[in-house]
Amino acid sequence: MHSVFYISKDEGITWKYASRVDVTKDMKSPGEGPCEPAIATLADGRVLAVFRLSGGIPLWQAYSSDNGLTWTSPKAMSGKAASGSAMVPFAVWPELLLLSNGALVLASGRPGIVSSTLVVSLSLSASLCVEVLCVCQ
Repeated sequence: MHSVFYISKDEGITWKYASRVDVTKDMKSPGEGPCEPAIATLADGRVLAVFRLSGGIPLWQAYSSDNGLTWTSPKAMSGKAASGSAMVPFAVWPELLLLSNGALVLASGRPGIVSSTLVVSLSLSASLCVEVLCVCQ
């Protein structure tokens, strides 16, 4: 139960094992374990990985400062919506996109089901969901 990361230095012709994110003791109900990872390289050079553990459990995140060779200890995602209320993103198949204006977009959800999530964050601190502008569920 882990997500494995590989690196290619020749535009995907060959691949080399880089690292993996494993189940940790903080993951009380790991279900399938870290799976379905999405990654994005942030403006400060860190790599953010967002992944799910199982259905109905919040998404988790980890950061790498060495292009995916090592990762911080994974943490459950949490934050506040623009309204000030608590917001915990969860769903399947997370996707990350860093926009040219620095905003980071996280989308997740099962295709064809209304309960999808869209999170837009303008500033990144210790976690992704900071100053969330839009949450559509």
